[in-house]
Amino acid sequence: MRQTPKKSKPWSHYYMEQQAQEAYNLRIFLKFQWQLRQATRLRAEEVEEGRIYKVYAQQRHSINESRNRTYIVVMDTQAENYSCICCKFQKDGILCSHILKVMMKKDISKRPDKYIIQRWKKKETKMFYTRPASLPEEASALRYNTLSLMSAEMVAEG
Repeated sequence: MRQTPKKSKPWSHYYMEQQAQEAYNLRIFLKFQWQLRQATRLRAEEVEEGRIYKVYAQQRHSINESRNRTYIVVMDTQAENYSCICCKFQKDGILCSHILKVMMKKDISKRPDKYIIQRWKKKETKMFYTRPASLPEEASALRYNTLSLMSAEMVAEG
Protein backbone atom coordinates (compact mmCIF):
# COMPACT_ATOMS: atom_id res chain seq x y z
CA MET A 1 0.00 0.00 0.00
CA ARG A 2 1.44 3.35 -1.06
CA GLN A 3 1.55 6.15 1.47
CA THR A 4 0.83 9.70 0.42
CA PRO A 5 3.58 12.16 1.32
CA LYS A 6 2.92 14.40 4.30
CA LYS A 7 2.06 17.97 3.46
CA SER A 8 2.16 21.07 5.59
CA LYS A 9 -0.57 23.64 5.15
CA PRO A 10 0.26 27.31 4.62
CA TRP A 11 -0.62 29.44 7.65
CA SER A 12 -0.40 32.82 5.91
CA HIS A 13 -1.73 34.37 2.74
CA TYR A 14 1.70 35.43 1.52
CA TYR A 15 2.45 34.31 -2.03
CA MET A 16 6.06 33.60 -1.04
CA GLU A 17 4.82 30.87 1.32
CA GLN A 18 2.81 29.26 -1.46
CA GLN A 19 5.84 29.55 -3.74
CA ALA A 20 8.00 27.86 -1.11
CA GLN A 21 5.46 25.07 -0.61
CA GLU A 22 5.51 24.32 -4.34
CA ALA A 23 9.29 24.45 -4.62
CA TYR A 24 10.77 23.05 -1.40
CA ASN A 25 10.71 19.55 -0.01
CA LEU A 26 8.69 19.19 3.20
CA ARG A 27 11.60 19.48 5.65
CA ILE A 28 12.91 22.69 4.11
CA PHE A 29 9.41 24.12 3.67
CA LEU A 30 8.80 23.73 7.43
CA LYS A 31 12.05 25.59 8.11
CA PHE A 32 11.00 28.34 5.71
CA GLN A 33 7.59 28.55 7.43
CA TRP A 34 9.34 28.98 10.78
CA GLN A 35 11.40 31.87 9.37
CA LEU A 36 8.23 33.44 7.98
CA ARG A 37 6.54 33.19 11.39
CA GLN A 38 9.59 34.77 13.03
CA ALA A 39 9.35 37.67 10.58
CA THR A 40 5.94 38.58 12.03
CA ARG A 41 7.54 39.44 15.37
CA LEU A 42 10.08 41.80 13.79
CA ARG A 43 10.02 45.48 12.90
CA ALA A 44 11.89 46.97 9.93
CA GLU A 45 12.99 50.60 9.71
CA GLU A 46 14.35 52.21 6.59
CA VAL A 47 17.87 53.59 7.09
CA GLU A 48 18.61 54.47 3.47
CA GLU A 49 15.62 54.87 1.19
CA GLY A 50 14.77 51.63 -0.63
CA ARG A 51 18.18 50.11 0.07
CA ILE A 52 19.21 49.60 3.71
CA TYR A 53 16.95 48.49 6.55
CA LYS A 54 17.41 48.00 10.28
CA VAL A 55 15.47 44.96 11.55
CA TYR A 56 14.88 44.19 15.22
CA ALA A 57 12.36 42.47 17.50
CA GLN A 58 9.31 44.46 18.50
CA GLN A 59 9.26 45.36 22.19
CA ARG A 60 6.40 43.07 23.14
CA HIS A 61 7.99 40.12 21.30
CA SER A 62 11.47 40.17 22.81
CA ILE A 63 10.55 37.98 25.78
CA ASN A 64 13.04 35.13 25.34
CA GLU A 65 16.04 37.16 24.25
CA SER A 66 18.62 38.27 26.79
CA ARG A 67 19.49 41.23 24.59
CA ASN A 68 17.81 42.79 21.61
CA ARG A 69 19.77 42.37 18.41
CA THR A 70 19.61 44.63 15.41
CA TYR A 71 20.21 43.24 11.92
CA ILE A 72 21.05 45.18 8.79
CA VAL A 73 19.43 44.11 5.52
CA VAL A 74 20.73 45.50 2.25
CA MET A 75 18.58 45.14 -0.84
CA ASP A 76 18.83 45.96 -4.52
CA THR A 77 15.37 45.58 -6.02
CA GLN A 78 16.58 46.06 -9.61
CA ALA A 79 18.99 43.10 -9.42
CA GLU A 80 16.76 41.27 -6.90
CA ASN A 81 19.64 40.95 -4.43
CA TYR A 82 18.99 40.69 -0.70
CA SER A 83 21.60 40.25 2.02
CA CYS A 84 21.57 40.29 5.80
CA ILE A 85 24.41 40.44 8.28
CA CYS A 86 23.19 37.18 9.88
CA CYS A 87 24.26 35.33 6.65
CA LYS A 88 21.58 32.65 7.06
CA PHE A 89 21.13 32.20 3.31
CA GLN A 90 24.87 31.72 2.79
CA LYS A 91 25.01 29.29 5.72
CA ASP A 92 21.75 27.30 5.40
CA GLY A 93 20.38 28.12 1.95
CA ILE A 94 17.12 29.59 3.31
CA LEU A 95 16.19 33.26 3.47
CA CYS A 96 16.26 34.61 7.00
CA SER A 97 13.34 36.19 8.81
CA HIS A 98 15.05 39.60 8.57
CA ILE A 99 15.06 39.58 4.76
CA LEU A 100 11.52 38.19 4.72
CA LYS A 101 10.39 41.05 6.98
CA VAL A 102 11.88 43.64 4.62
CA MET A 103 10.25 41.89 1.66
CA MET A 104 6.89 42.04 3.47
CA LYS A 105 7.39 45.70 4.34
CA LYS A 106 8.23 46.55 0.71
CA ASP A 107 5.24 44.46 -0.43
CA ILE A 108 7.44 42.09 -2.46
CA SER A 109 5.36 38.96 -2.77
CA LYS A 110 7.48 36.81 -5.09
CA ARG A 111 10.82 35.51 -3.92
CA PRO A 112 13.47 35.51 -6.69
CA ASP A 113 14.19 32.03 -8.05
CA LYS A 114 17.91 32.39 -7.30
CA TYR A 115 17.02 32.09 -3.60
CA ILE A 116 15.65 28.59 -4.09
CA ILE A 117 18.64 26.29 -3.94
CA GLN A 118 18.52 23.31 -6.29
CA ARG A 119 19.22 20.73 -3.57
CA TRP A 120 16.17 21.80 -1.54
CA LYS A 121 13.76 21.49 -4.46
CA LYS A 122 10.90 19.02 -4.34
CA LYS A 123 11.23 17.70 -7.86
CA GLU A 124 14.62 16.49 -8.88
CA THR A 125 15.65 16.07 -12.47
CA LYS A 126 17.07 12.66 -13.16
CA MET A 127 19.31 11.63 -15.98
CA PHE A 128 18.30 8.64 -18.05
CA TYR A 129 20.52 7.05 -20.62
CA THR A 130 19.32 4.46 -23.08
CA ARG A 131 22.19 2.55 -24.53
CA PRO A 132 22.03 1.50 -28.16
CA ALA A 133 22.08 -2.24 -28.83
CA SER A 134 25.65 -2.31 -30.18
CA LEU A 135 28.34 0.34 -29.96
CA PRO A 136 31.57 0.48 -31.92
CA GLU A 137 34.78 0.70 -29.86
CA GLU A 138 35.22 4.46 -30.59
CA ALA A 139 31.69 5.21 -29.39
CA SER A 140 32.40 3.43 -26.12
CA ALA A 141 35.44 5.67 -25.47
CA LEU A 142 33.44 8.74 -26.44
CA ARG A 143 30.66 7.68 -24.07
CA TYR A 144 33.19 7.19 -21.25
CA ASN A 145 34.69 10.66 -21.84
CA THR A 146 31.26 12.30 -21.98
CA LEU A 147 30.08 10.61 -18.77
CA SER A 148 33.35 11.53 -17.02
CA LEU A 149 32.89 15.17 -17.97
CA MET A 150 29.24 15.15 -16.86
CA SER A 151 30.11 13.59 -13.50
CA ALA A 152 32.92 16.10 -12.92
CA GLU A 153 30.49 18.96 -13.63
CA MET A 154 27.91 17.42 -11.28
CA VAL A 155 30.50 17.08 -8.50
CA ALA A 156 31.62 20.68 -9.01
CA GLU A 157 28.03 21.90 -8.79
CA GLY A 158 27.43 19.86 -5.62
